[in-house]
Amino acid sequence: MSLEDKLYPLLSLYDRLPQGARNFIGAAYRRLPRRIRHGRAYGEFRELAEASPSWSESDLREYQLRELRRTLVNAASYCPCYSRSFAKAGFRPDAMMSLDDFAGCPSLTKQDMQQHFNDLTSTGIADSQKLYITTGGSTGVPVGFHLQKGVSRPKERLEWGIPLPFDEDYVTYVWF
Repeated sequence: MSLEDKLYPLLSLYDRLPQGARNFIGAAYRRLPRRIRHGRAYGEFRELAEASPSWSESDLREYQLRELRRTLVNAASYCPCYSRSFAKAGFRPDAMMSLDDFAGCPSLTKQDMQQHFNDLTSTGIADSQKLYITTGGSTGVPVGFHLQKGVSRPKERLEWGIPLPFDEDYVTYVWF
């Protein structure tokens, strides 16, 4: 687990400190190596981010499909809501042979996330490894979800994504 994840429970205390104290603590924290701040997974994600721009178009598409398939198979296996939704739509992530097959994947709405929170949380991750957060609530009601400690947050520190070939305006981030 990253230092960032260990310190997260203290964030509200940090936010209440005087600005001078926050500046001092923030400067000291930023002097720590990123691997310590963001955890082991950050280095793995950074290596991938640095290597992938040199991949061929076919290697990139192969990677996208493989990781998308793996993510959806994981969702079907460990999140009851996805399992039910995929079955109802007749969508089998393990059978995806091209990104075109993704069109058959049922979408998830904000309302789904609010109504089925527990069934959208992976049963394959220990509760101690889950970090509950919420969106800012810009549409009226914040939406809560879990991040995986040591994995989900380090990827936010990278400055890259993969545009999806069927919608160049949409960029996805895939992490494991």
